[in-house]
Amino acid sequence: MKTLEELQTYAWQLMAKSSPAIRPPNKEGAIYRYWLEHKDGLGPPMTNEYALTDGENLAGQVFCTGKVLVWRGGDEVIVV
Repeated sequence: MKTLEELQTYAWQLMAKSSPAIRPPNKEGAIYRYWLEHKDGLGPPMTNEYALTDGENLAGQVFCTGKVLVWRGGDEVIVV
């Protein structure tokens, strides 16, 4: 489990890695559905979805643009 701050730090460091791992999408997940509608501005994911431990934020995922999508329950996804 990570906090949102830890995930954002990871986003900063991620671009130094040579190649992201191949990962299957969670096609039922709110983050994936949000990404389908906004992928032009987000690019592909660089990480898996991580469970978050800081209050109202349930899960987060880092994208190649450095943006982090955060799932807050139901269909609510925000860009951080």
